[in-house]
Amino acid sequence: LDINKVSKGQKAQIKFDAIDGKTYEGSIETVAPVGVTNNNVTTYDVVTSISNTSGIKPGMNANVTIQISSKKNALVIPAEALIESNGKKYVRVESGNSALDSTGSNPASDSPSQGGSSKANTSANLPRQATSDKGKLTEIKTGLETENYIEVTEGLTEGEKVLVQLPAAESTNNANRNNFSGLGGNVRGGFGSNAPGSFGSGANANPSGNSSGTKSQTNSETKN
Repeated sequence: LDINKVSKGQKAQIKFDAIDGKTYEGSIETVAPVGVTNNNVTTYDVVTSISNTSGIKPGMNANVTIQISSKKNALVIPAEALIESNGKKYVRVESGNSALDSTGSNPASDSPSQGGSSKANTSANLPRQATSDKGKLTEIKTGLETENYIEVTEGLTEGEKVLVQLPAAESTNNANRNNFSGLGGNVRGGFGSNAPGSFGSGANANPSGNSSGTKSQTNSETKN
């Protein structure tokens, strides 16, 4: 949790372990200016007010999701499509009959002099601009991020197909304009999926309205 992104007035959603199926709305009242360090972990007290306290009792454990940023109609890609190398970010855009194989192996002609890391393939080595049966390597700039999706601010247009490495299958996904929620939150809408951990191949991308933004999730306990 980046405490510098949390401030008074931000919206929060609170779920209590003892209250199934109900989410309470709240807002941040105060953020402690000084943290408390224990076992090399620093925590900050954040006080959240709840608009409707029906059913809540002192001492209940709760999970609090804080919305720290938001954007409407964000253009997003699956997090697995992002490739990082030498401080830059890339995706592979489908060109012709493009697909990543299930092993994630790269031909020699598609390797640079320096290694990089990839959310799709951690052993990937990247050229500056490569076009092959694995698609065109395209540099992008990113914005908000969630656990599953990343906003693209430059380098892609809506409807372009980007390549995603799956554990044991080939898959192609569209860059997608989507309801976008951030770190620790749920993304509404998204790419078609028939199985957990996979994305539907060739899904159509359409604008889908507002997005709830980057979120941070923390645990809290109600007090008198």
